[in-house]
Amino acid sequence: MELLLWICLPLSVAAGSALLTYMLMRDRASLAVERERQVAREARIMLDLERESLQTRIAAAEERARRLWLEDLLAGRIPGAAVAARLGDARVREPTLLETGPVIGPNPEKAI
Repeated sequence: MELLLWICLPLSVAAGSALLTYMLMRDRASLAVERERQVAREARIMLDLERESLQTRIAAAEERARRLWLEDLLAGRIPGAAVAARLGDARVREPTLLETGPVIGPNPEKAI
């Protein structure tokens, strides 16, 4: 009986130690995974905030560029835009039912 005790006692201590080590390492691993998930969540939140900030800044820059372009256009500072320097100068040609064309035949007017 004493021999059986000397054989089984170290085996049971080793099995208990292995089980305890397994449980501790599993808990450590789950904590490490949870920490990494938290870091990933925070990084994703920061990226979303940065994306929203960039979209707002881009929209503001585009609006400012449009406004400056329109001011330059109205001031006549854009080369080649002297014709459309003022919005009041823009005229629309209204179509008529009859237009005069080159006189070839007896009727100089033709229907459109």
